[in-house]
Amino acid sequence: MALEVGAGTAGAFDGMHCELVDTRATKPDAVIWGHNYGIVVNEHCKRFYDEGKRHLFATFEMIALELWRDHNQKGYFITDEPIMKRFRPGWVYDTTDQEPEKADTIRELAGKLGIDPDELEKTVNEFNAACNDKPFDLMKLDGKATKGLSPNKSNWANPIATPPFYGYPVTSHLTFTYGGVKTNTDAQVLGTKDAPIPGLYAAGEMTGLFYNEYSPATSVLRSLTFGRLAGTKIAAEFAG
Repeated sequence: MALEVGAGTAGAFDGMHCELVDTRATKPDAVIWGHNYGIVVNEHCKRFYDEGKRHLFATFEMIALELWRDHNQKGYFITDEPIMKRFRPGWVYDTTDQEPEKADTIRELAGKLGIDPDELEKTVNEFNAACNDKPFDLMKLDGKATKGLSPNKSNWANPIATPPFYGYPVTSHLTFTYGGVKTNTDAQVLGTKDAPIPGLYAAGEMTGLFYNEYSPATSVLRSLTFGRLAGTKIAAEFAG
């Protein structure tokens, strides 16, 4: 409707904000955090992304986007007992209402997840053998990396070697798209020549802003800020 009255656009219309969520969950937004501290494999039990490339909030969207784009939206987060014990309760599995699949061997875990035991065991063994011996430090980019893998893991490459082992089936969950109508700092919708369209305001997900990568935790605050601003402006116009 806004485009029909001449609204301009902003943001990347081929981009979206997405997250890894538990496919078994019965509630919305069942996000699985912690991919930095284990591995994520696709349905063929192959790693496809550098889980330790950057910190959690700089990579959770990128790994979910790649799973959606190139790997049939089917993935599995794999980790072991030391990692699960070191995290505060609720961090690794955060908002899901399901407990992780748990097993004493990687092969048994693969069976519970419904993926190939031979392939998952091979991937985990190769990953473990490729980890360097630098100290593991959850609190920084620790340089504990793998060598000789494709892709390598740049940080937090701790061997997945201590049972029990844990796994979550995950998929990509679309939160919002990047593209939308163009607005100014007064929440006014702008036309194709950047002039405000009289009486037309917008806020939240229908507005466009983001390109290439989303800055975590900015969308809700932006919606609140410009939603209130738009409401205030509209009320003032009617009050006249």
